[in-house]
Amino acid sequence: MPDLDAFLGRVDQVRGEDGSARHKDNLLLSDHFHHLSASSIGMLMRCPRQFQHRYLRGEKERPGGNMVIGSFFHETLAWNYAQKIDSHRDQPISDAIQYLHDVAVPKVLEEEGGEENIVWDTTVEDARSDAERITSAYYRQVVPRIQPQATEGRSPPGSRPSTTPSRARRRRPS
Repeated sequence: MPDLDAFLGRVDQVRGEDGSARHKDNLLLSDHFHHLSASSIGMLMRCPRQFQHRYLRGEKERPGGNMVIGSFFHETLAWNYAQKIDSHRDQPISDAIQYLHDVAVPKVLEEEGGEENIVWDTTVEDARSDAERITSAYYRQVVPRIQPQATEGRSPPGSRPSTTPSRARRRRPS
């Protein structure tokens, strides 16, 4: 088997920050990355060729509709939990659903490159409806029992990342 660094390090084209293709010889992992996430390392171990395409050539796969629905849900929970750290109270479910539709959905769609860049299994409106249904059920059943101590986020440059990006204490129902 060829040396993994050599396999991953030699690419004909890499993508610049602006998305333009440029040529570079002998691109080594150490030249390209300042940080490798757990998911990128997992991809490297599972399929070096996929890692090469995704991280060295910048060829990102289009997200699936279900993944995007999960992101709508996640964005809404993050909004609630961020304020709950200090307030110890959840936003009303009606406000959470309003946030889902007015902020979370447009934000996630923009981050994913727009509706046309997503591989939908259904319509966008059905996806919104599914996200609302999931968020409502979770909000009623689980959210009241969680008191977050911190929310996930990137560590400032130069600092050591936390081993637990998101910590929450579960409260027992009264």
